[in-house]
Amino acid sequence: MDYNQMQMTIETIKRMKNSGVFINYIEYIDFPFYKNLIPRTRINFEFPMTVLIGKNGSGKSSTLHALFGAPQGYTCSDFWFSTDVDPIAESGDRNRYFYGYVENKDSDIKEVMKLRMKRGSETKKENFDYWETSRPLMKDGMLQSKRNSPVNKDVIYLDFRAEVSAFDKIFHFSKENLDERKNLLRQRSKYLKRLFNGEPMRFKGTQDNKVGNLEILSEYTVKCIGKILNKEYTDIRVAEHKLYRNMGTSVYMKNKYEMGYSEANAGSGEIAVVQLVRRIEKARDYSLVLLDEPEVSLHPGAQENLKEYLLEAIKTKKLQVVISTHSPTLIIGLPSSAIKLFKTNEYGKFYVQENINYEEAFFDIENRVSNKKMIFCEDYAAQKLVEKVLMYINKEQYFDVVYYHGGEKTLVNHYMTPIALNRYLSQKIYLMLDGDMKTDYVFNEDVL
Repeated sequence: MDYNQMQMTIETIKRMKNSGVFINYIEYIDFPFYKNLIPRTRINFEFPMTVLIGKNGSGKSSTLHALFGAPQGYTCSDFWFSTDVDPIAESGDRNRYFYGYVENKDSDIKEVMKLRMKRGSETKKENFDYWETSRPLMKDGMLQSKRNSPVNKDVIYLDFRAEVSAFDKIFHFSKENLDERKNLLRQRSKYLKRLFNGEPMRFKGTQDNKVGNLEILSEYTVKCIGKILNKEYTDIRVAEHKLYRNMGTSVYMKNKYEMGYSEANAGSGEIAVVQLVRRIEKARDYSLVLLDEPEVSLHPGAQENLKEYLLEAIKTKKLQVVISTHSPTLIIGLPSSAIKLFKTNEYGKFYVQENINYEEAFFDIENRVSNKKMIFCEDYAAQKLVEKVLMYINKEQYFDVVYYHGGEKTLVNHYMTPIALNRYLSQKIYLMLDGDMKTDYVFNEDVL
């Protein structure tokens, strides 16, 4: 999908939204008193793909947690709860938020208050980590006096920083020494291989379905994963199992060269994308999808492809997607109504600025999008040579010259296509390829 195609998809989604195609859609969320957000902070969801931008610790993930707890049967206490180290203070004003949603194009907006309640008795320890719907509070600016039921909506929540495979859990986080961990992985690998092959595991006399289950992803799902990662897969299998003691996920991938490998040899970005696409393709229409930093472990090309995949999924499955990110790639080209900038006031409280373009957003988080054009060079010698030429012709003020350590192959394979297809990037970024495939030059800079 090139830039123009993406804009056509965005316009289609806008028309769908304006026509009332998205049912059980959360139109806005309001925070009268919630964590470190300034009271009465409101976020509107005019476009079905909303991106939350801001510095670390500015309330983006907290907003995702509140949205997670909005629909019927979900609670934000799954993520936010009081401990002795991090107590949640209740000083007269209860933590709460409310949201407005529409069931369909013919229904009026319904508002729902979610309030952190005290639950318990004199004989039982009080529990303040219980959230339930409350009657509307007029002092908070709610529209209605009627208590409404929460929105009926499935939720998919993925924190990409926490996506850890079964192999990584035992190899990187187990208490055993390295040799013991490796021995366990070797000993249990034969059972995992049987599971991937669809054979009986015969694991210590235990029924197979109590040890693990296998899912063979559909051809379409495999194709979507390959398109995001710019790879050609022929088969992807996902096993949920307890072979490594704790419940975990293993993935087996086979590419067009018939080379197969598990998550032990796959990149963390591959596993994260498999989990994301797998869950979205299985999700019911109109689901709420919450993604926390999906750019983790993905190169810019994959991030661009991921954005395009999400827009297509929104169009076909009528999803509502909210993303917390620091990635410029994920917001370039989106309408201003999709971008929400989390900012900090002089008292350390956070507020949200809406309807801004991506350059404004990244200027505020000190990742300014420079007006200079950028030239990526494949080696240090080329960088110095280009810099000297620009100085000689008095043009150095218009360019930033960068030596990219990934070399020519990375620039061509991972960056050339997404830059060429993106109207903004293609006007700002140039790749300097000298074609000699050498990076180990030794030279005297004084002679340049």
